[in-house]
Amino acid sequence: MTSAVLRGALIGFGGVAEHGHLPCYLGDPRFEICAVVDPDPAARQRAIRASNSRIRSYSSLEACLSSERLDFVNIATPPSEHLEAIERAAGGGLHLLVEKPLALTLEQARHIQRAARRGEVALTVVHNWHYAPPFRAAREAVEAGAIGAPDEVEFVTERTEPAGGGARSWRLDAKISGGGILVDHGWHQLYLARALLGGRDPSSVQATTERRRWKEWSVEDTAQVWVRYQGGGRAVLRLTWAAPRRRTLVVIRGDTGILRVEDGSVVVAARGE
Repeated sequence: MTSAVLRGALIGFGGVAEHGHLPCYLGDPRFEICAVVDPDPAARQRAIRASNSRIRSYSSLEACLSSERLDFVNIATPPSEHLEAIERAAGGGLHLLVEKPLALTLEQARHIQRAARRGEVALTVVHNWHYAPPFRAAREAVEAGAIGAPDEVEFVTERTEPAGGGARSWRLDAKISGGGILVDHGWHQLYLARALLGGRDPSSVQATTERRRWKEWSVEDTAQVWVRYQGGGRAVLRLTWAAPRRRTLVVIRGDTGILRVEDGSVVVAARGE
């Protein structure tokens, strides 16, 4: 007996939805994307072409919800629009997959939590780095004891500009994004650190931020964060949009070895090697 196909709508059709979400749905028979919502006519046309005219387009969420029979929505709008879209969809009993960051403030996050509970719907946030092959391999190696008990995770994320158009990206507007590279990339590092350290909860956080290259931006382009966890262990996050080249490095240190994830490779070495 086969399960029913889940019918969904993409809310927001920027680069992540176009090149990440939609292709995955189109290749998975468990899902049917029926509609796309975006105020930009050009974005809606791209969605129609990408789906070979299999989906309908709407300029507003209200129009979509009044016309479509859905099971879920995939919200990929800029962060400042998450709260309203989540409340409307949850109020209609639709399950929710939401791009990160979920909310701009703790108060918004609590509103979202209450909306999901009232609607009795599932709510989850996109944690795609958690399932990327290198990080999946790293997590499995740590869980298998390859480096002993892990006690420190160091992340280095270097980019030459923000995603989504560089200096034209909405990520540079604090009212829309809620913050710069710390919100955009740091989100990934924090959930990865927690997983790699065995699910420990943080006990303290320290951070510094700066505008290293483009002073006119309303968000930081560089940040460093130090997180200590209950029961021991710490994470160090080093992030910048002002680097001369692109680089992603993760170093996990245990009591018997070290694991490095860099440029898609995973290397384990004993201490001192």
